[in-house]
Amino acid sequence: MAELKSTDVVLDVTEYDRDDGDVIVKCPHCQRILGLQSGPFKGGQFQHRVCGGWLGVSHDARRVKFFESE
Repeated sequence: MAELKSTDVVLDVTEYDRDDGDVIVKCPHCQRILGLQSGPFKGGQFQHRVCGGWLGVSHDARRVKFFESE
């Protein structure tokens, strides 16, 4: 039986932001910012191409500011 890696576990994301209209989230595995595909994202599962971690965006996710405007 194959052993699970920590990145194989789907971790929930409860916060997101927008950057020029694109949805961005923080990967719960590596804490890097990643952009999500366009379209509905709440309730979706995504894999971060950099660290390979899986994340699920909560249906109740709320928008927060990741960066302060300059």
